[in-house]
Amino acid sequence: MEQISIDNPASGSLQINVKGTSIPQGPQAYVLVYSFIMDEIVVTYPAGGESLESGTSNIVRWDTYDTTGNFTVEYSINNGASWTTITTGVPASRR
Repeated sequence: MEQISIDNPASGSLQINVKGTSIPQGPQAYVLVYSFIMDEIVVTYPAGGESLESGTSNIVRWDTYDTTGNFTVEYSINNGASWTTITTGVPASRR
């Protein structure tokens, strides 16, 4: 299995050429798989609609790709019209 990454590819078409050079059992089928990794933060909990009990602690969880530095954790109770900060300076390793 081989894996390549193309970081920030130019828009438009790409051509991929596959060439096997040392295949002991002769011709083999292969599959080309691709995925897009977006530069975004996805909150995984709470994700909206949960009922959280007042006065209790909850862990906020999120996923992001290849991010370093610190995060600010905020919440909104009016669909993002305004935000309240929970904490700042959360290291990327604690997400």
